[in-house]
Amino acid sequence: MGIQFIGIDGPMRGKATDLENGLFTVGRGSDCDLQIANDDNVSRTHATVMVRDGIVDIEDNGSRNGVFINDKRVLRGTVADGDTLKIGGSLFRIIKSQDISTGSGGPPPPVQPVRYAGFWVRLGARLIDSLAVGLPLALFYYLVAIIAPSVHERPDWWIVVGSIFGAIVYCAYYTYMDGTTGQTIGRKAVGIKVLSTDRGGVTYNQALMRYLLHWAITGVGPAIVLVVAGVVVYLLSKNETVFQLTDPVTMGSKIGFVVAAVATFIAYYYILLAANSRKQGWHDIAAGTMVVREG
Repeated sequence: MGIQFIGIDGPMRGKATDLENGLFTVGRGSDCDLQIANDDNVSRTHATVMVRDGIVDIEDNGSRNGVFINDKRVLRGTVADGDTLKIGGSLFRIIKSQDISTGSGGPPPPVQPVRYAGFWVRLGARLIDSLAVGLPLALFYYLVAIIAPSVHERPDWWIVVGSIFGAIVYCAYYTYMDGTTGQTIGRKAVGIKVLSTDRGGVTYNQALMRYLLHWAITGVGPAIVLVVAGVVVYLLSKNETVFQLTDPVTMGSKIGFVVAAVATFIAYYYILLAANSRKQGWHDIAAGTMVVREG
């Protein structure tokens, strides 16, 4: 029993390729058994497919953009009848040949319409993720302060190091979760996920670009406020230490920074998502991603 690769998006859209039992290579190269030409996201020898009695096993050959089964990135895996398979920028549905030839299975299932995620559900996911990452970070900082009390001697240094470490943790969290499943803890809780604009899974490069652009865009407003507040605090302090945790002026600048960050986040998402048919922010557009509702 063989199988069919039915193209449902990308350069192979509308084309069906039959593969009988055996070992096959898939890629952009002309020597591949299943050639996907005109797709720059596909490596020359992207993956290897083993077909045996209607069972399809696939292994990534170290490609740049990965292999995705039902939007989940895999190094190797088994593709079931009706599953979607993304190779580079091309999306396929796998159908057993017997189902098609006998008419028992009928035509391949239609691609479900996309329901884009709006502002409030994405805000809810962001708040949950902030707690999921922020609470363990806060506990870690607390333990460090107990184990190494010397950090209290240099609060300014600890603020800088802690901020950099926290930024790295958040970046790693979003890049790994988006590049692996397209869902963070928060998105899974509210039933949304990140996909590439061709409805396939997100690569790690896309996930990293998406996070860094989001951080840069939503951080512009708060950064301006922080710079202005820093200058004001410096002038008022008359060359005394600016970054004192107990200084009410400095504390006021921090509160202002938080307020500016929240305002920038809301304005960015609310305005852009309302004006864009796919509800994409600039970071989504640049990274080639979108946020959709599951089901």
